[in-house]
Amino acid sequence: MNTSLGRASLDEPRVIECHFWAPSQNSADQLAMALQAKGFVKLTVNPTEQDRWNVEVAITQSVNRTVSVGFTSDLVETAAMFDGRFDGWGTRL
Repeated sequence: MNTSLGRASLDEPRVIECHFWAPSQNSADQLAMALQAKGFVKLTVNPTEQDRWNVEVAITQSVNRTVSVGFTSDLVETAAMFDGRFDGWGTRL
């Protein structure tokens, strides 16, 4: 199986940014702290105009690890612990 796109290796560690929504500042702060305990770096915790909070964190790992079911399930479950929602991830290839 080819695990690269052009020159970008999907096995190479890179900064992965993950995005979450939370219903309150308290929930957002608790979610950010729980994610930091898992090795993420907090980028932002900000209110939005829609009465919810945006939480953005980053971790350095491979794209292959990031697309795994286990990784995604863990983020969904962690967000749910604080009434939040995992909204996806992004990186530069």
